[in-house]
Amino acid sequence: VIVPIPTLGGVKDLCTQEFLDTSREFVAKCNEYGCKVIAQIFSGVGMRVNDYSEKELSQIVEDLSLAAKKIKEAGYDGIEIHGAHHSLFMALYSPIENQRNDIYGGNFVNRTRLQLATVKAIREAVGTDFPFFFRFSASELCEGGANLESSILYARLLEQNGVDCIDVSAGGTAHAPKNSECPDLNLPEGVFQDIFSAIKSAVNVPVIGCGNIVSRHKAEEILKDGKADLIGIGR
Repeated sequence: VIVPIPTLGGVKDLCTQEFLDTSREFVAKCNEYGCKVIAQIFSGVGMRVNDYSEKELSQIVEDLSLAAKKIKEAGYDGIEIHGAHHSLFMALYSPIENQRNDIYGGNFVNRTRLQLATVKAIREAVGTDFPFFFRFSASELCEGGANLESSILYARLLEQNGVDCIDVSAGGTAHAPKNSECPDLNLPEGVFQDIFSAIKSAVNVPVIGCGNIVSRHKAEEILKDGKADLIGIGR
């Protein structure tokens, strides 16, 4: 189970004794039933991508690595960074949303600089044996947006810098079709399977596939065909 962790006051919310005690109790109860619990941390609001200063963006590396430490201390079974859809990390990655002209804007290297630095810092903070997931939209589903070709490279770099599992979605950005990250139920099941299966073929770590997968039959079919290692359902 991947559980979003609200951080209304920023990382300091994760540093309270109340958070640690409540989390330990919650995770322990889930573990009694054989359920692993992954804490998901949001990377920031994407609509502000061009407003932050370099200093503010650079601070995120330290903030999220501290968050990861606290997540581990709180007893969670792993951590996921939400870098998909309307998140800051996705907006930085997007060649049309990101209009910055500093070290975090322009070419692919700059547009993934902060994400990869954060991933590396988190891996150093939690050690090698703590499961680390990263979620991103592998296609913005629109002309000029992030596409599968660049996302394959992105996924490989995430893996090389310490990510244990790639959680693949699509759409959901400001320039993507409306509600694209939550496909219409009239569309075929597994509407993103060509996208996440391409990422799976390019990396060695497990890949989570999602996108209008609403039946056990379809989920089993995707797994049997080797298009994904795990299935994402529910929100």
